[in-house]
Amino acid sequence: MYQLSVALYLLGHDGSGANMNGVGHTFGVSEGTATLWTKRVVVAIVSLEKQAMRWPDSATRAALVKKFAEEGIPGGCVGVVDGVMIPFYQTPARPDAADFFSYKSRSCHDARVFNASGLIQNAAQHFTPGQYLLGDSAFPAGDYCVPIIKLQRNAQRLDPPEAEFNLNASSIRVLIEHTFGMAKLCWQCLRGLRMRMKNETDEAIATGMIRACFILHNLHVATGDWYRQDSNHDPLTDAERQELEQDRAQWVQNRGAGNGAGNGAGEEEQGEVIELLGLGAVDTG
Repeated sequence: MYQLSVALYLLGHDGSGANMNGVGHTFGVSEGTATLWTKRVVVAIVSLEKQAMRWPDSATRAALVKKFAEEGIPGGCVGVVDGVMIPFYQTPARPDAADFFSYKSRSCHDARVFNASGLIQNAAQHFTPGQYLLGDSAFPAGDYCVPIIKLQRNAQRLDPPEAEFNLNASSIRVLIEHTFGMAKLCWQCLRGLRMRMKNETDEAIATGMIRACFILHNLHVATGDWYRQDSNHDPLTDAERQELEQDRAQWVQNRGAGNGAGNGAGEEEQGEVIELLGLGAVDTG
């Protein structure tokens, strides 16, 4: 449970304290141990991805089409799509590191990512004919995406039906902005990952942390506990808190031995971490 606490603390913070060294100092363990524990927890959370992040089935999509139609979005809309920026404070140590700097406009980025996504590459598995996602003006118009209607060059205003569609679409699209905002508010590492990315294992953990945050977001919303008026609510029971304190005391007592073991175990688990996070194998020798 103490390992889980370390990882959740890292996921829930940003700024100078949200790095492995700072987190280790806060919990009284080494940077290597904090890194190892975070790897283990991230792998465990990502194993829940298929349960927590699922594309809606045909019946659910049909219900969504009806719901969006009631909100003034023409039949066929099954959801809203948008991009989110998650900065890395350090580029990976690899020959193509320069590619990790964004030299293109966000609209180009959104369009390229959307068209290259598995959602569109395997569209027949995700959409019934006529179904689509609602996007902003940065997204490309196509069979599976309807963006906000742009004002044409030299046109003074949109036609009334187009203006009405944009008005309805804008009020619906705020849902995804709120979703990203809620996720970043709760899991603040999404505001900027302060990680050293020296190898493929570090890259796997960085992307795994992002996935883990959105998995935890979905699980949190699913519990119905994401909104509470009681700001003093303690999510831990007395027994859980006692167990947490016992774990902490044990690791602080064995801190010296734990540091060496943590670093060594971290090296041994590199290949396993990458494989479990679905990023392929790597030579760790």
